[in-house]
This record gives sequence, structure tokens and C-alpha cells, in this order.
Amino acid sequence: MRRTIGTVLYAFHILLHPFDGFWDLKHEKKNTFSAAFVLLGIVVFAVILRFQAAGYLFRPEIAENASLVLNILTVIGPVVLWTVVNWAITTLFDGKASMKMIFIATVFSLTPFLLFYPQLVLTHVLLAEEGNFIGAIDIFVGLWTVMLLLIGNLTIQEYSMKKTIAASIATIVGVAAFLFLGGVFYSAVSQLFSFFATLIMEIQYW
Repeated sequence: MRRTIGTVLYAFHILLHPFDGFWDLKHEKKNTFSAAFVLLGIVVFAVILRFQAAGYLFRPEIAENASLVLNILTVIGPVVLWTVVNWAITTLFDGKASMKMIFIATVFSLTPFLLFYPQLVLTHVLLAEEGNFIGAIDIFVGLWTVMLLLIGNLTIQEYSMKKTIAASIATIVGVAAFLFLGGVFYSAVSQLFSFFATLIMEIQYW
């Protein structure tokens, strides 16, 4: 357990030393898989706070009707999709990382969301006109996360930056294609169930 917590805390070292950090995460650190789950749980909790505990003026509109499950899926869904699709793509690109390692690196790339969560407090003291400050922090955190995701992928796959960017773009396209096909399949299945439900009702009243 102590090693797991130590590896979770190592995420803050990765913030400033991503190349060495991700390399050590892959080759030196112990209990990285369990640490990734702990860290993911902390990120999920932080996102729930952002949705539900932010000041009224800065609370996302979706938070008004969002369930706890939806808040959780907001984090876990993209992580799982990115992990699976990236593993499939990098396998074709001669990548050196397993799906497990891609998952670990992806989760540790989310650390900036924790470092700048004091902005949650600002949502309770700033006026709506001062919201650009929080927006600027969100953009900075997002860019830092993307940078860590790229460096993490580069390090664990032992890629060049050019190859990393190509694989990342291919992963984004793959995720978009999966979501599109998933939406089409869901729509088709929903219509099919609706048709059979209507047909059964018609038979009952016939």
C-alpha cells in the first residue's frame, strides 16, 4: 500500500520532469497499475466537485441535470476509449507499450487537473465578468494535460515526436469513428426495439 501511495505521489514529479518521469514509471516504479486506479479515482472525485460544487455562476449547465454516473463516465469513458484505440493504433505503429502501460500513462497525464483545482474556490468569489481568468486556467491545464499525454506516449512507446503526433492523430480519428459507429448502432437498436414494442402493442389490441 505504501508503494502504491508513493507511486501516486510520483505523479507530481512527472508534472515537471515528464520524460524521466514516464520512463521511470514504466521501468522502475512498482505498483503502477494500482496507483493508476487510485489516481483515476481522485481525478473522478475532482471532476464531480467541479460539476457539483462550483459557484452557481460558473457551474456548467450540464451539471444541473447530470447524474453521478454521468460525471464518472465523463472521466472514465475518454480514458478507456483512448487506451483501447491508442493500443490498437500503436500496435500497427510498432509501439513498445502494452495496453496496461498506456492506461497508466494516460491516467498520470491527468495530474494537472488536480494541481489547479484551487480554482474551484475562485468560482465562489469571482464575478461572472471575471470568469475569463478561470477560463484561462482551464485552457492552461488542458494544454499541459495534452503535452503530458504526448510525452507519455512518446516515452513508453519509444517513438520520435513526429511518430507520436501521427499516432495521436490516428487515435483521435479512431475514437471519433468508434463514437460515430456506436451512435449509429445505438440508434438502430433503439429503433428496432421501438418497432417490436409497437408491433407487440398492435397485436395485443388487434
